[in-house]
Amino acid sequence: MTRSAAYRRVAVILLLVVAPLLLPGVCQGQPAVKPAQPRGPAWVIERLKNGINTDFTFTNFPDKVLYEPAYFDAVVAAGFQSVRIFAGYDVENPGIHAQAIKDAIDRDLVIVFLYFGNKTGKDGFLNSWRAIAEYYRDYPENLVFEILNEPAFGPGIKDNDVVSDWYNSVIPEIRKTNPTRILLLGGPHFNEIELGVKYLTSEHLTYKLEDGTGFADDKNILGAFHHYVPGGVAVPQGKYVRLRNFPNWKTEITQGLDQVVNWSEKHHKPAIITEWGAFTCTIDRAELLEYTRFMSSEIRKRDIGSMYYTAFFSNEWVWSIFDSEWGWDPDLLDILTGVKAPPPPPTNALVNPEFNAAVNRWSVSDPARVAVVWNAGLSGKSALKVTLPGDSAQAAIHQESNYLYPFQQGTLKNYRKPLLHLRKGNTYKLTFCARAEKPGAVIKARFEEAPGNGLALWTSDPVTVDTENREYVLAYTHECDDLRDLRLTFLFEGSNNTVYFDKVALRSTRND
Repeated sequence: MTRSAAYRRVAVILLLVVAPLLLPGVCQGQPAVKPAQPRGPAWVIERLKNGINTDFTFTNFPDKVLYEPAYFDAVVAAGFQSVRIFAGYDVENPGIHAQAIKDAIDRDLVIVFLYFGNKTGKDGFLNSWRAIAEYYRDYPENLVFEILNEPAFGPGIKDNDVVSDWYNSVIPEIRKTNPTRILLLGGPHFNEIELGVKYLTSEHLTYKLEDGTGFADDKNILGAFHHYVPGGVAVPQGKYVRLRNFPNWKTEITQGLDQVVNWSEKHHKPAIITEWGAFTCTIDRAELLEYTRFMSSEIRKRDIGSMYYTAFFSNEWVWSIFDSEWGWDPDLLDILTGVKAPPPPPTNALVNPEFNAAVNRWSVSDPARVAVVWNAGLSGKSALKVTLPGDSAQAAIHQESNYLYPFQQGTLKNYRKPLLHLRKGNTYKLTFCARAEKPGAVIKARFEEAPGNGLALWTSDPVTVDTENREYVLAYTHECDDLRDLRLTFLFEGSNNTVYFDKVALRSTRND
């Protein structure tokens, strides 16, 4: 069968569904969390020894995938027992994360609620944590608070003593409503071990609770450390690297971990390596596995916690060991959990699918005709507005792997992962919600090879857009070879009309 013939053999299904559409992750009131028998801090700490970071977004980070419960299904199937979520810089509504926390608890995962700290200074930081602590005060012990991540990056704190001051102010506030909740504390700067063991001490953490106790007395405070060493391997330096160029890499790893053990024994508190890992595509594959195997074994040998970075960010995130099409990296997963995971559940591979971050990561054919508006009556607060003036007017938007992260500049631009791709034999469900101001507008979807104006693989039949908000579903079966890099295009056509467009998703069902 020729490629063109294969792409023509496509099953297209168009469904019209009338239903209220809610922004994923935003809960309507408090979600019901199943009651559980308390199992104690030791149970939580043990599960933190087998964890992974889940770096998706809940609102408007334009380069991350939106949270959906299937990610936690994938985590459980892969053998992990804890997850760490990134709550962002501003938490105006702490309940925005409640559904994800409930989903994790329902799956018996321990979930670390990681708060970056916002840009409004200490008062904003304290107010946010008061709101978070109050909102989740009755949640079970599965929920762990990590108070501040990489202070030099999040709130931009350059003074190490300021970090201690923020801790000294916020911990008594949290303990008023969560007296026994496990708290993770990281050191200044980027949570490196060297600064953590220096500043996570009674000399710097001088707060006192109402009963007169403090840091030394609190058995439910754990140390949180990042261990990205050596830097040229774990964090990209603008070029492809080899382990042989870092002859002391094993010593750097073990010396740092020994400092963590010494800190733990001195202060009688468990410790967690809450981030570690490597840039997966800029190092020799065999050496990546060697590096990961050594780090993992040395952490286990010292019986300290481990949360690998990372699982979910997007398919093109170069630290990620999960892909919406191919699932978990089997070699790395074997090192981390020893589990052979089943095919992944369907998840949305698109970024900024609800236009929460304007049109970031979407390319538009005519910016004058395409804009993001608020309260359009589709899904959530924002939606895309496409204006079609005149007779037979057209507009288009598309998404593909057209972005390089700052650390992928220079020679590393050739070491990138694709955002969207197709796998032979898989069926893809493409969904979106839309409405038009008057009858006559149509939308077509198109799959093309990327980058640039590659071969058009498939164009859907025209979808006639109703004047009421509806969800539309298209199905496509990919019958040719795997396609590494896909461009998804939407074409809007109509005369003197306006179309509102939102909640786009591209999910696949694996057939193996």
